[in-house]
Amino acid sequence: MADAMADRAHTRTQLTLLVLTEAAARLSPRRLMRFGLPFSVPDRLIAIPRPVIDGDAIAGAALYGGTFSFAGASREAAGKSIFEIAAPNSDWARELHGFSWLADLAAADTVLARAYARSLIAEWAAFGRGKKEAREAEVAARRVINFLTYANFLIDDADAVFRRRFLRGLARQTSRLRREIGRLPSGMPRLLTAIALTEAGLCLPDSSGHLACGSNYLNDDLGALILPDGGPATRNPSDVLTLALDLLPLTDCFTERGLAPPPALNTALDRMLPMLRFFRHTDGTLALFNGMGATRTDLLAAAIALDETRGQPVQNASFSGYQRMEAGDAVLIADTGLPPPLALSRDAHAGTLSFELTAGDARLVVNCGVPRDGHAGRRMAARKTAAHSTASVGGASSARFVSNRFLRKILGPLLRDGPTRVEVFREDRHGAGLIRASHNGYQARFGLVHERSLQLDPKGTRLDGMDVLRPMRRKTHADITLAFHLHPDVRASLVDEGEGVLLSLPDGEIWLFAAEGHKADLEESIFFAGPSGPRRTEQILLKLGARAGARVNWSFIRAGREAGQ
Repeated sequence: MADAMADRAHTRTQLTLLVLTEAAARLSPRRLMRFGLPFSVPDRLIAIPRPVIDGDAIAGAALYGGTFSFAGASREAAGKSIFEIAAPNSDWARELHGFSWLADLAAADTVLARAYARSLIAEWAAFGRGKKEAREAEVAARRVINFLTYANFLIDDADAVFRRRFLRGLARQTSRLRREIGRLPSGMPRLLTAIALTEAGLCLPDSSGHLACGSNYLNDDLGALILPDGGPATRNPSDVLTLALDLLPLTDCFTERGLAPPPALNTALDRMLPMLRFFRHTDGTLALFNGMGATRTDLLAAAIALDETRGQPVQNASFSGYQRMEAGDAVLIADTGLPPPLALSRDAHAGTLSFELTAGDARLVVNCGVPRDGHAGRRMAARKTAAHSTASVGGASSARFVSNRFLRKILGPLLRDGPTRVEVFREDRHGAGLIRASHNGYQARFGLVHERSLQLDPKGTRLDGMDVLRPMRRKTHADITLAFHLHPDVRASLVDEGEGVLLSLPDGEIWLFAAEGHKADLEESIFFAGPSGPRRTEQILLKLGARAGARVNWSFIRAGREAGQ
């Protein structure tokens, strides 16, 4: 009890410090917008970042037709500037003001596409640059990176007036990033700002100050946010991919300029690219933990292809808090880590001890993932324990989220009061893998510690698991539920009134789920991480009732193939 009270007091102190830091950072952009900054106007760029992969010309044609589709929503320009139209959600607005869609217009590479892109930049300067999302540090940094990357597309053959205005605006925004970066707390927004500032320092003439400032922050933040095994301190797999796609072109810019990058840059990439393979399932998508949604498989494949070291991923990513087991053509990835630090937990999930299982190229057991749209309710539902393939107690999650409206508005829905102790044991013997782990996320509220073991046989044809909810005090009373969410491509049917569940995979393979002494239920679920949006699916549920010391053994067994397959 004393430990729990101390943990809560520490969390309150952290929240207070974060509020003060965020308030100071939010004052900065307004002051900068009001008073302006001194900067010199460049007449050219001396280096151009090369994107890892080209954009989509078909998507570029849709943009040229006036349709802007981001974050699960579309809006038509319809005779007005797209920057004057109300955004359907904040994520859509961030995509719009970040200008990553320039890649798709550049892929078209026509005279009309260039002219249209220039007109959109002029419209943004007139109607968009004062918008709230446009001023956010991460969005402003993304915009500078994209303006640098597609500068040739924008200014080649442009008239002198547009060229000067574009370069002037780029210099102004870069100067603001430099002034703002010192006010940002350590985290992904500051790291992206450092990348943008460093890249601008390499690409704009007479910008050694930008380069030195950005490189210093880049070196410090990469060292702090990229862990020794290559995972991110946020514990979000998508951050590894996003950062790799930003850092690879930055490395090329250093090479083009004949300059040595900060020491942490190459070190981070050498660790991160193998970590992408750690998180990648055999179907080419990333595991759905802690903020990961639908995978752009083309971007992932392109990033991995640029890994010159071809380093093998670790199987025991203890620094990042994940485990991976491979046997035959089966892959299991499990979350066995503590929640990220409070300041980095805006996207973190209450999914401790959840796992995903892939057989061949077919996803079998999944977590629900994150929806592409910016709907706050769906985002929060996806973060709760019930959206993960693990145990929940009393209908509650293994961690709580900041619920105070003032704090949520200032800091976002941070994760708090999660597990403070996760213990992991791993054994690999004769091709078989065994993971045993436990967490205390339910101890303070329910007096229970969740223990889970996962064992994958050497041929990858059987996964045996055991879950125990161990009582740590005399009186415990709460309903316990084990959930195994199925990928929407899996067809499930109950066998013998719940004695087992028959699972048909898209490639014709048949798997069987069974639990000793417990009947299974099939209920609806939702898979948020579909490339085209959420999809209905099902979940296997084991309802253990309100029993202290609940224990259940369960198995997924490969049973053969459908006739004719």
